[in-house]
Amino acid sequence: MTSKTITYVLRTIRQLQSCNSLAGMSFPKCTRNYHLSVVTPLLSDTQTFRLAIVPSRCVSHDNSQHTEEKTFTSDGVDEPFDDSSAIPDVDHIGPLNEHFSSKTNELASSPTMSFTMIALSKCTTPREVLNVFSSPVYRKDELLEGVTKLWQTFLTRDQNQKLIERDLIVGHPNFCNLSHGIWKIASTLSPEALVRSLYVLVRLKVNQESKLIQDLLLLCQENLSSFNEVEITILANTLEWLNSDRNVNMLKFGLRLLMDLKIEEFNGVVPLLTMMKATGTTASLSLKLKFEKKALQMVDRFNVAQSENLFYILHDINFYSEHLLNACSRKLIDGIDELSYNNIVNLLSCCCKLVYSNESMFTVFGDHIMKTICLWKPQQHAFRRRDSKIIGTFLSIK
Repeated sequence: MTSKTITYVLRTIRQLQSCNSLAGMSFPKCTRNYHLSVVTPLLSDTQTFRLAIVPSRCVSHDNSQHTEEKTFTSDGVDEPFDDSSAIPDVDHIGPLNEHFSSKTNELASSPTMSFTMIALSKCTTPREVLNVFSSPVYRKDELLEGVTKLWQTFLTRDQNQKLIERDLIVGHPNFCNLSHGIWKIASTLSPEALVRSLYVLVRLKVNQESKLIQDLLLLCQENLSSFNEVEITILANTLEWLNSDRNVNMLKFGLRLLMDLKIEEFNGVVPLLTMMKATGTTASLSLKLKFEKKALQMVDRFNVAQSENLFYILHDINFYSEHLLNACSRKLIDGIDELSYNNIVNLLSCCCKLVYSNESMFTVFGDHIMKTICLWKPQQHAFRRRDSKIIGTFLSIK
């Protein structure tokens, strides 16, 4: 073979590898580390911010650039964020927990599983997942499955391990390969895959000012008008974990406009609570009244934990709705056995801040505490003296 023929063959192979085709993946990859100089800046601070324009009205966009893959379940909000009890995971406020599930058969874009997908299916720790990504080039389905598996294995750690594991994940040398791959394919992701990838990276504490996070935020801005109920919910929950900056503020502003237009389309309790909290204290009164009307239509579907969360959310957005509070109070009275001591104290404190008084609920709370106080251990009595002022204030109503 002549040198010209060899050069042509090599160029063709590299082009096949760069476009992630099956033919290109069958050739061994080059082991040079030229990619490291490109990947590292993705996770470092960026001093400049690009600001995408969010349309002032909901207009339809051509989403032909998005592939039809569904990388995560989209059957409903309660499935990918399994929150049947709506138990919050941080400050007793967030209506969504961390867990979501994925369907592996929806991730694969080819009928046969690659060696990477097989290796990921056997991983049980975040380190094992990242060890799989030792090469700079991977297919889209492999990258998305890697993000999913990384988050699922991370959630198996206890709270103390998670604090250490986050630093180990971001500091792992192969994390650059995974994050750089996500960055390259971000513009081709479906809206749901985009917001879920952003959610995972944000929860793993990737630097918010990095090019990776900022570019994903910009893509969310550009595709915001095409988001459905599930995607709006996930994005709203993600923004709760981000500090305020220009891109985050623009997304929050755009979300409020989108909620105002699509609020009647919301059918899930968890999405409704999440988006109510995401509106914040600066939302317009008309939007808060729309949420109140929608919540009253769905209040019969609230469980005890969701009714409790609504108290905290109304306090957070600085909105007093006596009709909602009364409806949720009846739910709490019927499910008093599901409330712990701390739940009751937090609810009483919230009622104090909302200046809300419900004699029937306070009476039930008082009776429940008096019935269960005999079960407390001696050290619990000493520990809970700090709450005696709150309890005394509301029990005096009897």
